[in-house]
Amino acid sequence: MLKLLFSLLLCAQISAAIWKSERPWQEADMLNFREWVKSELNRDIFSNPDSPYFGIKTDCADAIFAYMAIYSLENQLYYQVKLSHDTIIDSDSPRFDHLEQRERLKALIHFIGSNAGTYALAYYNSYPVGLKDIQAGDIYITEWIKNGQANRHAYLIKDFLPTGHFILYSSTTPVKVRTLAKREGMPLHLFSAAPWGYKRIAPYYLIKTAQDKSNQQYDLLKKWGKNFHNNLSKLLATEDDNYDLNLNRRLGNICDMMKTRIEEVNSSLVYQQRINRCMNATEYYMYSTPSRDSSLQSAMTRLLVGWKNIRKQDISIDPSTYSALEYFYGKDKSSDAKKELYAKCPVSVMDSPITMRDFFMLKRANRISSNPNDSLASRWGLSSSTSSCPRY
Repeated sequence: MLKLLFSLLLCAQISAAIWKSERPWQEADMLNFREWVKSELNRDIFSNPDSPYFGIKTDCADAIFAYMAIYSLENQLYYQVKLSHDTIIDSDSPRFDHLEQRERLKALIHFIGSNAGTYALAYYNSYPVGLKDIQAGDIYITEWIKNGQANRHAYLIKDFLPTGHFILYSSTTPVKVRTLAKREGMPLHLFSAAPWGYKRIAPYYLIKTAQDKSNQQYDLLKKWGKNFHNNLSKLLATEDDNYDLNLNRRLGNICDMMKTRIEEVNSSLVYQQRINRCMNATEYYMYSTPSRDSSLQSAMTRLLVGWKNIRKQDISIDPSTYSALEYFYGKDKSSDAKKELYAKCPVSVMDSPITMRDFFMLKRANRISSNPNDSLASRWGLSSSTSSCPRY
């Protein structure tokens, strides 16, 4: 009898699902998922050691697959992802049954990340929605060409601002454990055609039967062209936008990028100290920050170009914002103006305050280092010394 019981338990373990699902997703679950995204999804869900999902490595598409997988697990719902033209994986898969349940979820997400990306997310695992039907939990996914290379990115819509702009969460490349990036405003790159654009994610088995599909955005893209996102924000707005709100959104986004860079640089220093040697090519790629640094400089440049035009006009701007931007622009070099800019983003490096203007000027002078083998001072342009380690 004991042998029979042991055999039954062994068989149950061998055929264990990734998690036990009680039923498939229903319309109510789609609504509840949106509320979960708005109220419970935190930026450090993968990077906080206290999170049950700590240690999950993501890029932009992986993170989006992960959100729905996590919600499915927590609510014991059947989940399914189409990885390619002829490959599907679901929560009933025994592929990871040798692992503990929480580890099975992580393994599933990493497996999806290794076998599917933004292409699979756009083509198989989401569908377009009408613009006025965009909700928290929906995604924006796009492809654009830069220097002859195709680039893709996906954002999760965390919530809405009264001005019709979004609060967007995203991960990025390379695939690693990270705090999610936050952006307030509209996505940076305009989509060109289907299947990109504003989409609703769902378990694959619901995609074909979804009743709220809409190609409206593709028709309006032809009509609105480059003004698509400006018109979309006006369509969704419940309050008027203004220059103060716009400028502070931009300053907030830049500040978030500064803080994220601090996290990235600090993590590379911790890793470098742990290995106590030069990073190899793979490690260098994981911890270097050339794209991040370039994006930060570009965001600052866009803000300063906008401010150059705004300051010439007879427009009422909040005095603290005006003073901060005048210091950023280099027109007011007083200590009071510097304090106003620092107040917009109070960050420090090596116990010294660093303003957005400090970073911008140091980056323009090629003092900022993206090399993860360099010292903390060199990474922030506070020292001109560089590591003798190979650069890749």
